[in-house]
Amino acid sequence: MIGPMDPSLHLRLATVADIEAMREVEVDAGRRFREFPPELGLAEIADDEPPAVEVLMANIDNESSW
Repeated sequence: MIGPMDPSLHLRLATVADIEAMREVEVDAGRRFREFPPELGLAEIADDEPPAVEVLMANIDNESSW
């Protein structure tokens, strides 16, 4: 169960300056799928490319990225 959010964390809308970090987070998250049993077939997710810069820019422009 998720507890209360750490009060030292601050949520904000993403900016263009965040794009490279957002892509790195996506790659790291994908790698974690290699930890699942191989028979689940999730390892291929680890090889997915992160979202394109244009996709992230569109999300930033419409204020849907935090």
